[in-house]
Amino acid sequence: MRSASQWLDLFKMYKPLYSDYALARHWGVSTSHISQYRKGRMNLPLAFMLEIAETCNRQPLEIIVSLNYDKARERDKEGLKDVYFEAAKEGICNEMAANAGRGWRPKRRYYK
Repeated sequence: MRSASQWLDLFKMYKPLYSDYALARHWGVSTSHISQYRKGRMNLPLAFMLEIAETCNRQPLEIIVSLNYDKARERDKEGLKDVYFEAAKEGICNEMAANAGRGWRPKRRYYK
């Protein structure tokens, strides 16, 4: 499961944002808020999670569960894993297809 820092980096990759400063300007918050989101001192607001999900073509439930999994009770974690992986299937497949390019091919060597 991804951390808040990884979700922010993925969002910056999909949006043409190259720094945390640009991300803070985009959302209208200070750079210290972005730093606190990354370190887990502050929770990402729901509106930001929904924007990340929409931009990255992911299910919002995937982001919400991954960010709150560590805080869940032990008896609830197994159910949260099932929900997370069910929601993550589509997004992971799309991401793998986008990153594959033309696909993997072995390097050909010609021997004489």
